[in-house]
Amino acid sequence: ADSCWFVSKMGNCLAETDEDRARLSLEAKRNKQLDKELQLEEKAGRLVHKLLLLGAGESGKSTFFKQLVRIHDKGYDVNSRRAFERSIYKNIINSVYFLFKAVDTYGYTLDSKTVGLRDFFEETAPVDEEANWLIDDKMGDAIKAIWTDPAVQTAFKNRDDKATMFYLFDGAEYFFNKIDEVKADKYIPDEEDIVRCRIRTSGIIEKSFEIKGNHFRIFDVGGQRAERRKWIHCFQNVTAVMFIASLSCYNQSLFEDASSNRMTEAILLFEDISNSHWFAETAIILFLNKHDIFQQKIKSIPITECPSLAHFEGEGYEKSLAFIQMVFETSCQSPSQCVYTHVTTATNKQNVESIFESVQDIVIRKSMAEAGLLVNA
Repeated sequence: ADSCWFVSKMGNCLAETDEDRARLSLEAKRNKQLDKELQLEEKAGRLVHKLLLLGAGESGKSTFFKQLVRIHDKGYDVNSRRAFERSIYKNIINSVYFLFKAVDTYGYTLDSKTVGLRDFFEETAPVDEEANWLIDDKMGDAIKAIWTDPAVQTAFKNRDDKATMFYLFDGAEYFFNKIDEVKADKYIPDEEDIVRCRIRTSGIIEKSFEIKGNHFRIFDVGGQRAERRKWIHCFQNVTAVMFIASLSCYNQSLFEDASSNRMTEAILLFEDISNSHWFAETAIILFLNKHDIFQQKIKSIPITECPSLAHFEGEGYEKSLAFIQMVFETSCQSPSQCVYTHVTTATNKQNVESIFESVQDIVIRKSMAEAGLLVNA
């Protein structure tokens, strides 16, 4: 099988530093090892259901993956949970920076007390990737007060409006509202914190599960453009592709390309994957994710904000959702391919658990059909 390689910096295909080169070398070795393991499993005749998680950046793909670990693996022990501390601190601190930038850009006025807290925050909070990212008691108190400032709250509430839009990761409000826990000396992230934490996937993350005697191997790969360039051909023998698309991104631009609409990007990517010859014999399962955010956003922002949905003539939640589903499903032109669609909220454990039950049935039937144990998949 062909080996894959990935790049972790957007728009940059070359390793620029010794650290970059070492990381890419490690990823290349890991990818080769995965290839060997897959080949050995095939030679051994072991029926392993290989599932590939795909989707554009910030679709909730890795959140779904973390929920599966939480539900079907052993979850996250204390050491594993501690490993997320730094990322959670970064998520919160970067969110404060984004909020301040929005306040400045759109002319909101901070309270005089918050101006002083901002000075403290910007003098103290790290900006360098290699810095010691930490939220202690003093920093936590400052962030808590900043978050409650009326100007900051106005910027947050208007973040999706066309005239005052800015990027803020979906878990920001969740972490701001539990800052008292996060700033504590003995803070250890719980599993809900891990699910909400934003970490961009670089390279391949894989996990094996055994559920009711069935073996599943799930691969999560990076969703940004730079992460997608070489991976499709590496997984032509998977049982199913689980494609995650964010419902709520229809009025947002890509992190790596501000001129491109996120939902348009997701539709085009799904079209490429569902019609790819690499996946001609693969079950395609579509997850329309972030249903909870979409349900609120659609009340004030129509889906026609997305260029690919501009021809929609209806209104309201039900019709908008049905139209988005139709656009995705009809982009699959393969006459032999069937798209199985689910509406999901990946941050909801019960929702993911219920829907993955349906996925298991689809995947197992597909594998049995390929083995000649079923007449139809």
